[in-house]
Amino acid sequence: MQAQRKMRIAHYGRKPVKIYGKTTQIDSSLMANTTQEEKRCSFITLNSDPLYVAYHDEEWGVLVHDDKMLFELLVLTSAKVGMDWTSILRKRHDFRAAFARFDTKIVANFTERQIASVATNCNLDLKKV
Repeated sequence: MQAQRKMRIAHYGRKPVKIYGKTTQIDSSLMANTTQEEKRCSFITLNSDPLYVAYHDEEWGVLVHDDKMLFELLVLTSAKVGMDWTSILRKRHDFRAAFARFDTKIVANFTERQIASVATNCNLDLKKV
């Protein structure tokens, strides 16, 4: 029973994916008759911030193949140094604006002044990042 619960948690929110040309199917019988609470990790509590809960339920642990989304996660994770994830999620809109909606071509051409401006506006310590 514990193994089945772990499988439900491990596959929550995931779709069949191709791995080396083979399609891996998720056993839907393991996910039948489960509640939202059973699918959440133990660190999500009743007191958890709703923004963090939404991130956990919809984004965390889901495969990402979009370059912009991967860049966004890289920037947000780097900015997290010394902060909690909820604070970063609250600033996500500001990060999107500061990093040109995470367009790598635009960010690659940032000048030193623009980089300093982003660091100031987003409260980033570039030494940590």
